[in-house]
Order: sequence, then structure tokens, then C-alpha cells
Amino acid sequence: MTTTATASSAPSSIRRSFRDLSDVEVADIERASTLARMGWSGGFGWDELLLSQRVVMVSEAGAGKTYECQTQQARLWQAGEPAFFLELATLAGSSVRDMLTYDEEQRFDAWLPMMTAVS
Repeated sequence: MTTTATASSAPSSIRRSFRDLSDVEVADIERASTLARMGWSGGFGWDELLLSQRVVMVSEAGAGKTYECQTQQARLWQAGEPAFFLELATLAGSSVRDMLTYDEEQRFDAWLPMMTAVS
């Protein structure tokens, strides 16, 4: 699933709207981004997005993507979910386990067999 997102204002009040993009829309991502800035919105929020196995968020720098993903991870973690936030730049030079705290690694180990069964 490829999505585009729009934000309403400051990071603390972000209300993302996500939309599936067709292959044609992905090929012209600049157009999709322009439409999003003009108020074109998708149709679903975080609850539906979190049902996806893979997500790509496209937005301008400073739009709050990192902040919001970290906030969602913290919310899910507090609810007992196996939620992890990994910076791609760090992941490029480290293993996943090197990036996890002890508690995160315990939850990761419990989650991993479930994901293997799904795929």
C-alpha cells in the first residue's frame, strides 16, 4: 500500500489522512503531493493504515512524519502492542536488535514468530 498524507497544523495536532495511490499516481508523485497540499485527501486514518503490512509516507520535510510515527509507536507500545520505531539512516549501519532497548527486544522476540507465520 502506498499512501500520501496531509497534516492540519502543528505536530501536536496532526490529523493525517491517508489514501491508496495507483501506480500512475506513484509515477507522478509530485502531482499527488501538490494535490494533497491543495486539500485533496484520502479517506482513512491511522486505525486503517495500521492494518497494512507496508506503508510509504510521502510529505515535505518538516511536516511531522517522524514525530507522528514516534507518537503512534508510543501509543501502541502503551497498549501492549509490538510497535517499533527505527530510523532508516541508523538501520543502514546497524542491526535491528542493536537499535532496540531490552524491553523492546523482548517484545520483538515475542512478535517475530507471529510475523513469520503471517508471511
